Amino acid sequence: MEWYYSQQGQPKGPVSQDQLDELARSGVVAAQTLVWRQGQTDWAPYSTVVSGGLPPGSASLVASGGLVVCAECGLGFPKSDTVQIENTIVCAGCKPLFMQKLREGIAAGSASGIWRSGRKLVTSVNATFPQRCLRCNAPADGKPIKRKLYWHPPAVYLALLLGIIVYVVIAMVTRKNALAFVSICQPHRSARRMVILISWLLVLGGIGAGIAGIANESGWLGGLGGVAFLGGLIFGIVRGRLIVPYKIDKDHMWLGGCGAEFLAGFPEWNGPR
Repeated sequence: MEWYYSQQGQPKGPVSQDQLDELARSGVVAAQTLVWRQGQTDWAPYSTVVSGGLPPGSASLVASGGLVVCAECGLGFPKSDTVQIENTIVCAGCKPLFMQKLREGIAAGSASGIWRSGRKLVTSVNATFPQRCLRCNAPADGKPIKRKLYWHPPAVYLALLLGIIVYVVIAMVTRKNALAFVSICQPHRSARRMVILISWLLVLGGIGAGIAGIANESGWLGGLGGVAFLGGLIFGIVRGRLIVPYKIDKDHMWLGGCGAEFLAGFPEWNGPR
């Protein structure tokens, strides 16, 4: 039986079943990595074509002390590559994130409890995403980015008919918030930095042009400054955000902004929409 697996969006292989299992043990193939063999109608996450979350044979290694399971990412590692913190075992890669969550009082292991619902990601509140780029599913670069998300029922927007102040008050009262720790690859991290830089340049340039317009009594220069200022704000908010909350309740949140290959690594959500 020959397998192919996806790596940074490119198919690799063929490899045998034993070779695929070894790649999974070494971490090259993760639970959400897409794999394919003859007879499958489409590519599928590795975790859905094998029994259990770890590759075959890992359970015996764990039992014998050969591998231990990281409480954050759920993968098996040699004991020498892990550390125990307050009775919790985490791998070296997850240690910085675990310490950050520990300081903020968030339980470890929040990476479990992630599903897909169409083009949205459904997660438990305060979830930690897998160490894969949420845009392209490539290996993540750097430590996860902490995002604080806010959401209120869409009906609250009707309060704008009564005035912006009324809307702000109702939105503040009814909104729900949650944390998400998301990961992205180096190219997408660099692209996001460029978006933030351009946004700041437009905002600061708009402020400068506005001041110059007032000083020189130039209406067109002041108007150009206003357009640049608003354009920079909108550009930064729209293009710089990583995920978009569509709904947050006391247990789960529904998020947009994830790529199709990243979403394919999670089971289908069967709960309420």
